[in-house]
Amino acid sequence: MNKIDIKDIELTLKIEELINAIQNGSKIAIGIDGTICIDDIDPKMTLIFARTIDNIDSSLSNKEQLTKLFGKEYKPLIGDTICIIKPLIAWQEVMKINKDRFFYEDHSTDGIEVFNDKRVEEIAFEAVVFDIDYRDIAQFIEDNCEGDFVYYENEIQFSGFVIAKDNDKAYEQVKNFIQDEISHKIENGELDPSQFDEEEQTAYNIIFKA
Repeated sequence: MNKIDIKDIELTLKIEELINAIQNGSKIAIGIDGTICIDDIDPKMTLIFARTIDNIDSSLSNKEQLTKLFGKEYKPLIGDTICIIKPLIAWQEVMKINKDRFFYEDHSTDGIEVFNDKRVEEIAFEAVVFDIDYRDIAQFIEDNCEGDFVYYENEIQFSGFVIAKDNDKAYEQVKNFIQDEISHKIENGELDPSQFDEEEQTAYNIIFKA
């Protein structure tokens, strides 16, 4: 997984492409790699900007059009031919526009509360009884699955989110990871299926029938 510190992102965009998007689309989005999309926006793309285009007068200068497009959140640096965006200053907006794409969100206050893929959440919830917690699963995802882990961190706080490239593939990988961890615990004598209580047996059945 690509681990991306939002503080390291600085995008240099061509003004000509941005103006073309304003004049020819109803929606515009910019990916974290600088890709500019009009209307047809990839639902798995990690975005640093997304907005519906309205009330931007084409008779305005390029700088005025781009200032209206990006608004007060992004504070773009606009030159003659290029526009520079540093999404760090719009971190809360970046979180907001990607929220529906999250595989999960992570933050320093509550950690990982839920996996947004319901299949992953179901088996992750059951895995806790076997001492496999959400942090273990998140670490596996970040180390082994494809996608983007975007985060902001300073001396007092951390927040971030993961967008998986393929939710189905990530689910299968997580399922196999949890099953393997439980199997290893059984082989090592940490768990004894013959001694499972009702909660453990139910969790085991859900995880291995997933």
